[in-house]
Order: sequence, then structure tokens, then C-alpha cells
Amino acid sequence: MYFTTRKASAVKLFALDGCRPTRQALGKYFKGERLDVAHLGRLAVGSGTKVKVFDPVSGQPLKEVTSLDLNYAATKPLLVPVADAALELETSFRANAGRGAGPKGEIITEALEQSRQAIGEFFEYDPQNHVVAFAPNTSTGMHLLTTLAVRDPQTFFVVSPAAHHSTMLPARETGHFTYFKLNPNGSYNLDHMEKMLKYIYVSRHPVICIESSSNVTGYKHPIKEICALAKKYGAMVLIDHAQGASSMAINLNELPGRVALAISGHKLYARDGSGAIVAPRDFLTGPAIVPSGGTITGVTFKRIMYAGPPHNMEPGTPAYIAQASLGKAVITLTQAGLNEIADAEERLTRLLMAQITQVNGLRVLGEPNLDLVPRGPIISFTMTDSEGNHIPPGFILKALEAFYGIESRPGQFCAHPLVYFLQGASEEQAYEHAARHQARGRAGCAALPGDEKYHAARLSFGFPTNEQHLLMVPQYLQTVRSLWSDGSALRLDAERGEFFIPGQPRSLTQGTFSLGQSTPYKI
Repeated sequence: MYFTTRKASAVKLFALDGCRPTRQALGKYFKGERLDVAHLGRLAVGSGTKVKVFDPVSGQPLKEVTSLDLNYAATKPLLVPVADAALELETSFRANAGRGAGPKGEIITEALEQSRQAIGEFFEYDPQNHVVAFAPNTSTGMHLLTTLAVRDPQTFFVVSPAAHHSTMLPARETGHFTYFKLNPNGSYNLDHMEKMLKYIYVSRHPVICIESSSNVTGYKHPIKEICALAKKYGAMVLIDHAQGASSMAINLNELPGRVALAISGHKLYARDGSGAIVAPRDFLTGPAIVPSGGTITGVTFKRIMYAGPPHNMEPGTPAYIAQASLGKAVITLTQAGLNEIADAEERLTRLLMAQITQVNGLRVLGEPNLDLVPRGPIISFTMTDSEGNHIPPGFILKALEAFYGIESRPGQFCAHPLVYFLQGASEEQAYEHAARHQARGRAGCAALPGDEKYHAARLSFGFPTNEQHLLMVPQYLQTVRSLWSDGSALRLDAERGEFFIPGQPRSLTQGTFSLGQSTPYKI
């Protein structure tokens, strides 16, 4: 009865689906048993959330269904052990880290340092030579690494054209950069990378900026091979590991040369606002990039004495509970096994790819054959109607939301140059399209004129994704294609750049949640 009651409470508190396999997984967690990939996959917070769907003919509410989250590349769900640890710290021990005397502060500070160690061990670091410094996300982390690199005035960046803006833009803003080329399918051209390194290292100090896994194609890039190439030419490698970290193991002790990486907690099944950089100790040594409280050992009216790493890289109060949750997340994933997670996700990707490529008018961005280019669980695509005209990605994914309860993402996914490249746009065509969005004062919403050609729809998932539900999506897409041809299910507000159901509120979730609610939410 005790376990039954606890399971029922956990199902409600963490919005789980409550089915028998989920309750079995909860039972293993309550007993302190190891959670393998199958059991851990049942414990994604929010997996049982119900959402309202609508009839595409009448536009009226139809029923409630279990939401299907296919936007993992933007944010992955919390896992129950991670949410549970964060909740315990939040409700029982909330206090500032390293800024007070008392048991709560000591517990939070210790949790933060446990997290730091767990992150380092996740990458099999050498604590004598590597340092883990907390950062709120990969965007901040990659900017920090780039800023540290340019303390050497001879630094010259060799940048991936497929990179997320968080990786690409800081290097571009220095003015000292070039790109290596991509192959026609969007994978890395390592021959051209070497050509650039060979040319640059004669007079400058090259620094390679790459992503471990693309958030557009899901490609998993050959990190060891790139690091070996970098070492040959004395180059350092900065890795945006946001998309790859949850299933691509990186062993810093085995990678040749000098390597630094950045991660985000919200893409590692942890709380948002958490993340870290892991870098060589000497690379982080020096004055703080953001001088402030916490980065110093002493200050007089005339002198500033900065702390050593990691503290000189951690300004102000950290998001201590979020950062502790990141440590719990990497411990949990390690226990399940990154290789096992990668295998489970590859299996799902192959199953979905085999079916989605059979949808009429659908074109996958990049190489769909995983045997030719390894992929993570991300599939971006475009669709055309029976006459060959592009269907706006904003329409496709609004239809999946409204009629099937699916979370996904349309647009260019913070990697605009790569999407333009994969869509065959010239620089002039890309600029013309981007300028239209600049005039609107907003980035791509995938529903404005021109977006149907230069934007895409993206489905992204992970080992917790329900296989049966996932494999229904190609059938849904076939129906969505026919709804576009019919023209009555959704209308376009060209001014706002969004599709909507006639007669329904623009926000289909209106009233679902409110900060003004005066009654309990979950209790």
C-alpha cells in the first residue's frame, strides 16, 4: 500500500502517464534499484500531460489526448530522479551557495560541488588539468570560451558552417575567422578543414569551433578525428556539445590536443538555467571575464585579486538548484548508459526515417541514410503539395499541434546558414529572405512569404519517446498534406505570421495555466 500510494502521488506530481510500465519504473526508483534505459524512459516528467485537440473539419474541440513531445532538440523533459532531487533541494534546503553560515547553505554548496565533480566525471576529465565552470547555458558557455580564446591576439577561428548561432556568431564577431566547407549533404568536409588549418597555422593560432551534433540534421560529427587533425596543426577545439551530450560520450582524457566544451542542462534532462564549460585549467586562468562578486579573492581601493578557476569564471550567485539538477542528470544518464541511450535513439530514428521518407512530397534535410552519415534523433524536412508547391512549415506543425497534440518546431533552428545551404539558397537569396524578417523585427516564424521555401519543420525526440505514438506521425503528415490542399482547416494571419483555427482563440491553450491562480496547482 505504501508503494502504491507513493506511485499515485508521483504520477500526479510529475504528470506521468500512470500505465503499468511507468508504475514499475517508479517502483524500481523508490527501491533504489538501477534504472536502465527502458525504465528511465518511462520517467520523463510531463509524459502524461493531456491536451485538447480539435476537429479539422468543424474547428471545434474534439477530445483530450496525451501530448507527444517532438521538440527535444529545443528542451528535453526533466527525468523523475532529477526533478525529485531539485524539488528536495528547493523545498527543504533552499539557501544561497557559499554565501552564508548554516546547514541549508552547507547542503546547497555541497550539492553544487557534487554536481561539478559529476559533470567532470561524465566527460572522464583529469581534475588536475581540466576545470568545470558553471554557466547558465551553452550560448553563454560558447561565448565565454570564444572570449577566452581571443586573449591571444594571434587567434584565428575556423568555424563550422553548420554551427548553431551560439557557436558561430561569437567567432564571427571577432572579425578573425573563416569557414571550412561542408559536403553537399551538410556533413563536414574534413579535407577542406585540414586545408584551412594548414594555411592558417603558418602565421596564426587556429581555433576550431564545431558542434558535436547538428540541431538541424542530427548529424553526429567525428570528434576524435577532428581533434587529431587539430593537434597536428597546433589548433585548439571548442565544442558546442548541447545536442550531443545526452547520448554522445566524450572522453577528454582520450581526445588528442587541447579541447574545451560547453553544455546546457535543459538539453540533458536537467533544469533550465544550468550548464557548464569544461576546459584546460590554464585556458581558464586569469582575470574574470565578468568581474563581480564570487570571482575574486580580495579587493582594495587600488587592487583586484582574482580567484583561480573555476571561480573566476562564475560571476554572482549561481542558479544553484538548477546546477545541482545538472549533476543529478549526468549521474542518472551515466547509470543508464550513454551507449545504450544512443542505441535506443538510433533505433527510433531508423524506424521513423523509414516511414517518414515514404510520405508524399516530403524531403528530409541532409542524408536520410544513417549508414552513410550517423544521425541523432532529429529529422528536419520540407513538404510540397500535389502540384509541387511548398507547404509552409508553420502550417504543417500548427496542424500537428491543433489536430494531434504534438509539440514540434518550425523555422531555421538558430542555424540559419545551414538551413539556407541545405535548401540550395544563394547568399543573395538568403539575404533577401532574412531582410524581410528584419523588417518585421522578428526571426523566422515559418509562416511569412518566402518561409515555405527557406524554412523547415523539425521533429526531435529521445529515448523516453513513445514508439507507438511516434510512428503514427508519418500518417498524420499525410493527412496534413491533404488539409493544406483543402484550405479550410487553418487560416493564415499574414500580419502576425501565424496559422490559426477559424473561430478559436489564437492560443489554443488559453486558460490552461495562470500565474494568477489562487488555488493549488498539483497538491
